[in-house]
Amino acid sequence: MKRHTNIGARILEGGRHRILRMARDIAESHHERWDGAGYPHQVAGVAIPIEARIVAVADTFDVLVHTRPYKVSRSPADAVAEIIRCRGTHFDPDVADALASISSRVGADSLPRLIDPVAPGEDIDAPAAMVPSAGD
Repeated sequence: MKRHTNIGARILEGGRHRILRMARDIAESHHERWDGAGYPHQVAGVAIPIEARIVAVADTFDVLVHTRPYKVSRSPADAVAEIIRCRGTHFDPDVADALASISSRVGADSLPRLIDPVAPGEDIDAPAAMVPSAGD
Protein backbone atom coordinates (compact mmCIF):
# COMPACT_ATOMS: atom_id res chain seq x y z
CA MET A 1 0.00 0.00 0.00
CA LYS A 2 2.69 2.50 0.94
CA ARG A 3 4.48 1.97 -2.38
CA HIS A 4 1.67 3.61 -4.37
CA THR A 5 3.09 7.07 -3.62
CA ASN A 6 6.44 6.24 -5.22
CA ILE A 7 4.84 4.31 -8.08
CA GLY A 8 2.55 7.24 -8.91
CA ALA A 9 5.44 9.69 -8.74
CA ARG A 10 7.54 7.51 -11.07
CA ILE A 11 4.69 7.28 -13.59
CA LEU A 12 4.43 11.08 -13.66
CA GLU A 13 8.19 11.72 -13.51
CA GLY A 14 9.65 13.81 -16.29
CA GLY A 15 6.49 15.71 -17.14
CA ARG A 16 7.39 19.09 -18.55
CA HIS A 17 4.00 20.72 -18.02
CA ARG A 18 3.48 22.35 -14.63
CA ILE A 19 0.27 20.38 -14.06
CA LEU A 20 2.12 17.09 -14.54
CA ARG A 21 4.86 18.25 -12.17
CA MET A 22 2.18 19.19 -9.64
CA ALA A 23 0.47 15.81 -10.11
CA ARG A 24 3.81 14.11 -9.50
CA ASP A 25 4.31 16.05 -6.25
CA ILE A 26 0.77 15.19 -5.12
CA ALA A 27 1.21 11.50 -5.94
CA GLU A 28 4.46 11.35 -4.01
CA SER A 29 3.53 13.50 -1.02
CA HIS A 30 -0.18 13.13 -0.26
CA HIS A 31 0.53 10.69 2.60
CA GLU A 32 3.16 12.83 4.27
CA ARG A 33 1.99 14.20 7.61
CA TRP A 34 2.26 17.70 9.00
CA ASP A 35 4.21 16.30 11.98
CA GLY A 36 6.65 14.35 9.78
CA ALA A 37 5.32 10.89 10.65
CA GLY A 38 3.97 10.18 7.14
CA TYR A 39 5.45 8.45 4.13
CA PRO A 40 7.39 7.97 1.90
CA HIS A 41 9.98 10.58 3.00
CA GLN A 42 8.77 11.69 6.46
CA VAL A 43 8.90 15.36 5.51
CA ALA A 44 6.96 17.78 7.69
CA GLY A 45 5.11 21.07 7.63
CA VAL A 46 5.62 23.46 4.76
CA ALA A 47 8.23 21.12 3.23
CA ILE A 48 5.21 19.14 1.98
CA PRO A 49 3.92 20.73 -1.25
CA ILE A 50 0.73 22.70 -0.56
CA GLU A 51 -1.11 20.78 -3.29
CA ALA A 52 -0.32 17.51 -1.50
CA ARG A 53 -1.48 18.97 1.83
CA ILE A 54 -4.81 19.92 0.23
CA VAL A 55 -5.22 16.52 -1.44
CA ALA A 56 -4.41 14.79 1.86
CA VAL A 57 -7.43 16.45 3.48
CA ALA A 58 -9.69 15.84 0.46
CA ASP A 59 -8.58 12.21 0.16
CA THR A 60 -9.12 11.55 3.85
CA PHE A 61 -12.56 13.12 3.73
CA ASP A 62 -13.45 10.96 0.71
CA VAL A 63 -12.20 7.78 2.40
CA LEU A 64 -14.08 8.53 5.61
CA VAL A 65 -17.46 9.21 3.97
CA HIS A 66 -17.40 6.14 1.71
CA THR A 67 -17.80 2.51 2.69
CA ARG A 68 -14.76 0.34 2.06
CA PRO A 69 -14.43 -3.43 2.41
CA TYR A 70 -12.62 -2.84 5.71
CA LYS A 71 -14.83 -0.09 7.20
CA VAL A 72 -18.25 1.50 7.17
CA SER A 73 -18.79 5.06 6.01
CA ARG A 74 -18.98 7.95 8.45
CA SER A 75 -21.16 11.00 8.18
CA PRO A 76 -19.68 14.10 6.56
CA ALA A 77 -19.86 15.90 9.93
CA ASP A 78 -17.90 13.07 11.58
CA ALA A 79 -15.33 13.19 8.76
CA VAL A 80 -14.83 16.93 9.22
CA ALA A 81 -14.54 16.46 13.00
CA GLU A 82 -11.89 13.76 12.51
CA ILE A 83 -9.87 15.95 10.17
CA ILE A 84 -10.09 18.85 12.65
CA ARG A 85 -9.04 16.48 15.45
CA CYS A 86 -5.92 15.64 13.44
CA ARG A 87 -5.03 19.24 12.49
CA GLY A 88 -1.47 20.03 13.41
CA THR A 89 -0.42 16.37 13.54
CA HIS A 90 -1.66 14.66 10.40
CA PHE A 91 -2.91 17.73 8.50
CA ASP A 92 -1.79 21.28 7.82
CA PRO A 93 -3.80 23.34 10.32
CA ASP A 94 -4.65 25.98 7.69
CA VAL A 95 -5.99 23.37 5.25
CA ALA A 96 -8.01 21.63 7.97
CA ASP A 97 -9.38 25.02 9.06
CA ALA A 98 -10.31 25.81 5.44
CA LEU A 99 -12.34 22.59 5.29
CA ALA A 100 -14.05 23.50 8.57
CA SER A 101 -14.84 26.98 7.23
CA ILE A 102 -16.35 25.60 4.02
CA SER A 103 -18.29 23.03 6.04
CA SER A 104 -19.71 25.73 8.32
CA ARG A 105 -20.81 27.79 5.29
CA VAL A 106 -22.39 25.05 3.17
CA GLY A 107 -23.15 22.41 5.80
CA ALA A 108 -21.20 19.20 6.22
CA ASP A 109 -23.83 17.16 4.37
CA SER A 110 -23.24 19.29 1.25
CA LEU A 111 -19.51 18.56 1.15
CA PRO A 112 -19.74 15.20 -0.69
CA ARG A 113 -21.69 16.94 -3.47
CA LEU A 114 -18.85 19.43 -3.85
CA ILE A 115 -16.37 16.64 -4.61
CA ASP A 116 -18.49 15.20 -7.42
CA PRO A 117 -17.15 15.85 -10.92
CA VAL A 118 -18.32 19.19 -12.26
CA ALA A 119 -20.69 19.02 -15.21
CA PRO A 120 -19.54 21.61 -17.78
CA GLY A 121 -23.08 22.97 -18.19
CA GLU A 122 -23.34 23.45 -14.42
CA ASP A 123 -19.98 25.12 -13.86
CA ILE A 124 -20.61 28.06 -11.54
CA ASP A 125 -18.02 30.18 -13.38
CA ALA A 126 -19.67 29.68 -16.80
CA PRO A 127 -21.31 32.76 -18.30
CA ALA A 128 -25.06 32.73 -17.67
CA ALA A 129 -25.77 32.38 -21.40
CA MET A 130 -23.91 29.06 -21.43
CA VAL A 131 -25.80 27.51 -18.52
CA PRO A 132 -29.04 25.84 -19.63
CA SER A 133 -32.16 27.04 -17.87
CA ALA A 134 -34.58 24.65 -16.18
CA GLY A 135 -36.83 24.75 -19.26
CA ASP A 136 -34.08 23.72 -21.73
